[in-house]
Amino acid sequence: MLIRMGPQQEVQRTPGQTDTQGGFRFEHLETGQEYTYVVGIRYEGQLYRSDPVVLEQGQQVSGVGIVLAEHSGQTTEAATASSPIRIANHLMVVVLQEDHLAIREELYMVNRASTPYRGPGQAPGSPPVALYLPLPQDYSNLSAIQGLTAAHVHTHASGVSYTAPLAPGAHRVMYTYVLPLQSKVSTLLLPRVLDTAVLDVLVEDTQLEAMSDLPVGDRVSFESRTFVHFRGTALAAQSRSWVQLLRRTGTASLLQIGAYGLVICLVCLGIVAPFYERWHHRGRQETPRPLPGARLQARSTSKQRLLQSIVRLDEQHAAGRIAAGTYQQQRQAAKTRLLALEQQLRR
Repeated sequence: MLIRMGPQQEVQRTPGQTDTQGGFRFEHLETGQEYTYVVGIRYEGQLYRSDPVVLEQGQQVSGVGIVLAEHSGQTTEAATASSPIRIANHLMVVVLQEDHLAIREELYMVNRASTPYRGPGQAPGSPPVALYLPLPQDYSNLSAIQGLTAAHVHTHASGVSYTAPLAPGAHRVMYTYVLPLQSKVSTLLLPRVLDTAVLDVLVEDTQLEAMSDLPVGDRVSFESRTFVHFRGTALAAQSRSWVQLLRRTGTASLLQIGAYGLVICLVCLGIVAPFYERWHHRGRQETPRPLPGARLQARSTSKQRLLQSIVRLDEQHAAGRIAAGTYQQQRQAAKTRLLALEQQLRR
């Protein structure tokens, strides 16, 4: 599949199929620095990603290769379907530390069988794998995994496998690792190899802006930090979710000050814009005729109102007069309308 991250933090997936030699081709793609592409390949139930690609106008990129690191811990859909192990709750906490993401995962798993689970049948001579936990591509600094016997833990490029029988009952497994933060938008793909009752993803809200295909809940306080909370329930094995992360460029107070200043500037711009357009048009006879002053003034006024509505939403949310979920939806809708109006004014 081809995964495209766009300027509005949207994710677009284009499915494809390789030829008999494993080659693939995607055509008619958007170009420019605002679009980032990643090629993803699903192999034996696991998702592998290429390095990010940015295309310039007329550019073609060839030789995008993805290495599939094989190991005995990879499980097929048939194997996981028969597993008695289920994840009751999966918690991911994402925090920005300088130029990388620090991620902690806690899994509460249950072996519903009455006997230790040794894993599906393996080829002769290979150790049985009772548990496999996928990890994102390019992870590093994986901590010692708590809750599992260290001698039976094996790490691979795409995850962790556990080769000892898993006793009946509940198990709590916890580990941490880091990921590089991309210069633009980072995307975490969250594959699952076991059925998951609840998935909670907490993303630090003071330094990161986050979007996901998981439903968003209210902000929560955890470990003296503020997090935006995403939650998914009744998630099947072999499915996946995504979370997009973008570094914030300033604090909330600075953003509010900037918004107020922008409103004032736009008021002044609305007054002088018609005169500037007339003067600019006289010096560029070959350019298309600009919008009439009245229409330009009307669109500038609409832009001012949208900015003012965003400022009011920020004030209401800071004062606790509006729910976080409603605030996020209304603010995102206003930002989308503002971007569309800005593009019209530029044209």
